[in-house]
Formats: sequence, C-alpha cells, structure tokens
Amino acid sequence: LTFVLPFSVPVPLLSAMVLCVSFLLLLLGKYRVLDGVSKLIMISLTIATITAVAIAMTRGAVAAPDYVAATPWNLGALAFIVALMGWMPAPIEISAINSMWVVAKRRLAKVSYRDGLFDFNVGYIGTAILALVFLALGALVQYGSGVEVEKVGGRYIAQLINMYAVTIGEWSRLLIAFIAFACMFGTTITVIDGYSRSNVEAIRLLLNKQEARQGYLNLSMFFTTVAGLAVLFFFNNALAPMLQFAMIASFVTTPIFATLNLLLVLKGEHKISKGLYWLSVIGLIYLTAFALLFIVQQLGLLG
Repeated sequence: LTFVLPFSVPVPLLSAMVLCVSFLLLLLGKYRVLDGVSKLIMISLTIATITAVAIAMTRGAVAAPDYVAATPWNLGALAFIVALMGWMPAPIEISAINSMWVVAKRRLAKVSYRDGLFDFNVGYIGTAILALVFLALGALVQYGSGVEVEKVGGRYIAQLINMYAVTIGEWSRLLIAFIAFACMFGTTITVIDGYSRSNVEAIRLLLNKQEARQGYLNLSMFFTTVAGLAVLFFFNNALAPMLQFAMIASFVTTPIFATLNLLLVLKGEHKISKGLYWLSVIGLIYLTAFALLFIVQQLGLLG
C-alpha cells in the first residue's frame, strides 16, 4: 500500500497498531469494551453518512443526464455481484457471532429472549439500511463521475474521505477521516472477538466440553491477531484478490449456513412462524441457485 496518512504513518504500520491495540483492549476489557465501542462507532458513522447523503441530494447527482453505464446484468459481472452479496449487508455467519455475544452479555446482565432478538434486529436491519444509504451516496457522488473506484485499501480510504469532503465540505475532511478510522477500528475489534469466540465454541462442541475457559478465548484472539499481522506484512500486495476471494467464499458457503440457521429455528420454544418459514425457504432457494450459477460459470460450463 502506498497511501500515507497526513501524519506520515504508512497504512501497514497503522493497521498493525490497530490490530495490536484491539487485541489488548479485548484482552483487558473483554465484552464490555466491544459493546461500548461498537455502539459509539455505529452511531457516529450513521449520522455522518446520512448527513452526507442529505447534502448530496440537495446538490443533485454528478452523473450527466445522458450518462449510460455498462450493464452489470451479464455473466462477466457475476463474480463482482457474488462478492458484493457475500458481505452485504453482512456475512451470514454473523448470526453465529451474534449468538456468542448474547452468551457473553448474559454473563454481565440478565438478557431475555426478546432483548436478544431486539439487539439482533436493530444491528442487522440498521446495517442493511446503512448499506442502502452508502449505495445512495455512491450513486449521487461517484456514479458517472468518471473516477474509477480504487481497489487498493489505502487508496480507497483516501478516495472515500475525499467523496465525503466534496459532498459535505472541505471542513469535514478530518472528521470523516476520524470516522473512517473508527469504523475500521471497530470492525477489527469485532472480527478479532467474534471469530475467536466462534472458533473456541466450535472446538468446545467437538471436544464435548461443558464450558471453554477464558484463556482459550485469549489464545484464539492472539492467533487471530498474529494471522492478521502476517497478512499485512507478507501478503500486502495481494490484499485486493484476497478480499475478493473471502467475499466470494462467504457467499458460496452461505446456503450451508442458511440451512443450519433454518434447521435451528424450526424446533424449540421460539420456532419461527409460517410466514418467516416460507420467506426463509425462498431466500434459501435464491442463495443456492445463485451460488450454483456462479460455480457453473467458474467451471466454464456457460458461455
């Protein structure tokens, strides 16, 4: 990455600092830090993004009235669409991670079924709405501008900050830079904690243990942090293809996670209603068909 922040800290080094600080915060503060930081970041990002879209709407789209873009509805764009759906509005495995957070929250306070469901709905629906807001911002400010979206992490961050600054005003550049950094910081904390908890829980279930020790979670977070550092310093030039691979892999495996989720809510005290059941079935058919279409296309069986 060649992008350097105004105070001359290279992005790989800054990313390493974020990883290490996130690990230390989780090690010392545990779930309380994750819960507080995530809420603060989400509120800040939402306010800034909605403000930017509102101002952009008053100025109108930058695309010319006669602008005609290439259609994405062709097999050549299938890989991009699949990668986009893999993480929009969030990867489906977030459902398992959310369950781990509910378990952790129950150790700190009493959490009812309705409380857990409310937290999940607020987070997931809020993320979906924010994704649409980001889409609107891109359509108003970037679509049709002739500026190609950067695929290198550091350069894309600079481009994103500039997009906000052009829309809201130059005065907002440092504010948006802080929010973008906070967003990445919060994402790092979430990933280190969430995936570490999921891995530890999976091992606990495989070994048929009653409960996993806190030390196992700390060890898992340590290895996750080390893996992140290894990617930064040894695979720095391959971050873009690695990201695309992760997004595609996330979507292709979505039917499996979706099926497991559906099986879990078909029994027990809190099983879903018939309406949600059929909506889930339709969604599962859609995801499976799209994943199979992509696999067939990648095997070269389609023209």
